[in-house]
Amino acid sequence: MKLKQLLSEINFGSQASFDAYKEKHKVRDTTKVNIAGKETTAGAASKKSDSVSKPKGGASASSKKVEPKKAEGPKKEEPKSEPAKKRPGNPTVNKAAKKNAEEFGITPNKLGNDGYKKAMYQAAVEALTDANFHDEARELIASIEGKPEWAKKVDYPSMDDPKYKDKMADIRKNGVDSSEYWGGEDDTHEYARKVAASSGWNGVEAADGIAFTLRMNGFHKEADKIQSVFDNKGYMKNESMRLKGVMEAKSDFEVYHKSYTSAIEAARAYAEKKGFEIDNDDAFTKIGVGPKKPSEGKTNSFSIRLSKDGKEQKKQLHIQVYGMKNSYELNAYIG
Repeated sequence: MKLKQLLSEINFGSQASFDAYKEKHKVRDTTKVNIAGKETTAGAASKKSDSVSKPKGGASASSKKVEPKKAEGPKKEEPKSEPAKKRPGNPTVNKAAKKNAEEFGITPNKLGNDGYKKAMYQAAVEALTDANFHDEARELIASIEGKPEWAKKVDYPSMDDPKYKDKMADIRKNGVDSSEYWGGEDDTHEYARKVAASSGWNGVEAADGIAFTLRMNGFHKEADKIQSVFDNKGYMKNESMRLKGVMEAKSDFEVYHKSYTSAIEAARAYAEKKGFEIDNDDAFTKIGVGPKKPSEGKTNSFSIRLSKDGKEQKKQLHIQVYGMKNSYELNAYIG
């Protein structure tokens, strides 16, 4: 075989063999080669080699810079739509707040999400004000509006002040009094007053009842904002203990009763089980000749004196009986 014929066709077992040979020898692009049984030219085989070894963009696989993988830090916890811990409130007030909101048409379906949130914020402010929790009402508005300076007590001018009208006009225009959350429709105001009344004008329970209603409709962020105005209040320690007593006590008595009398007797039995004696005269005055049994949606509340071993106690038996359609719900605790 002539040297020309030998050089005109060279056999290689694989593409890698051809690539290795080409690195050491000069091969014309027109030279015929046989790679793994397939005839081609050195130029075509070189292009094929380049397409395999080079990624898109032209850089070779070996020359492409690979960034070292950064060590992952602790994952940032995403905010949850529903907080892990929330103040449960008073079950009786919660139930009344939810029921009354529906009766007054204060629902997302009727008002839309934005209208509903606004009405519930207004109701919370009104309920706090009606319960004489004026500082907390201002703080809630300041939080909603994003204006912390509005949480401060307003320095209202005396009516004898020569500049009374000008000062009041400025307060109403630029201060917390200018907020739309002081206002609201008549139904919103009436709803708030009913919630405040069902809580016995306890601002914490009234606010919790409105927050509970918001949560039942999926508005956890708004509920958190309402309840947060009590976060740093010193009196909340006693309030939390009292509410804890309400929840723990429920395991000691039957909650639902067919008759009003049965609910009252269950509360009495609960106190006696705890080692206390009921002051029968006090019970007769407040319950026996007191208000009639509660109708649907209404609550009767009593605080009855207790004694132990013949000695009157500072603690009392607190009873709440909530009227339902065909039954009564009992809440009772000693504190």
